[in-house]
Amino acid sequence: MAAAIDVIWHFLLYKNAHQLNFYLIEKHLGWMGDLAGVQIEDGGSLSFEYILGKIFIPLAYIMGVPSKDCEKVARLIGLKTIVNEFAAYQRLGEMANDITPRAKVTS
Repeated sequence: MAAAIDVIWHFLLYKNAHQLNFYLIEKHLGWMGDLAGVQIEDGGSLSFEYILGKIFIPLAYIMGVPSKDCEKVARLIGLKTIVNEFAAYQRLGEMANDITPRAKVTS
């Protein structure tokens, strides 16, 4: 019983540390982007999520996502790959009205 609790405890610590590292990188990229004067299309600052969104656009397109929603779904795919599904599903809830039903199902 103690071994199972130990395994669960270490798993939870690992997941939290992984998420915290992601958000630390996210904030540092934003800070460095602001220092360099980098602006992205939607008016925000440079972020790891933005970079992942650009990388995963071809995958989203191949999956059958409509062209206008490819970048948004690519960001979700990148978030799901690097952080976890729960963070991506939360972000999907935030952008539910901005993407087509087919893109929702695909992501």
